[in-house]
Amino acid sequence: MVCMSGGYALISIPINLIEAVLRCQAGNAEVMAGQLGHLLSVISMPWVPGGVIPFNVRERPMWVVEGFVMFDDARADAELLSASAMAVHGHEARALITSAIAALG
Repeated sequence: MVCMSGGYALISIPINLIEAVLRCQAGNAEVMAGQLGHLLSVISMPWVPGGVIPFNVRERPMWVVEGFVMFDDARADAELLSASAMAVHGHEARALITSAIAALG
């Protein structure tokens, strides 16, 4: 997908995460709050549509099989197959991220 901004074509980079990722603490509360806050700011950009697959999704068209690996500062690999079918976007996604930040205490 391509978005136009100020006369420039920007490639759209969709981000879909499972809600568990938001709540799996990979650092102290301050680090996690910073990371989740940054995620909120990034998915607010029109060229980075963000979604979260909530815990309460009961009917899944398929299990999530995507993968993302960042090798170094020059190469990353992503496999996108199913997440967009189950993800919530916009206000609902931001609410889940905000809830994860609040749960940090």
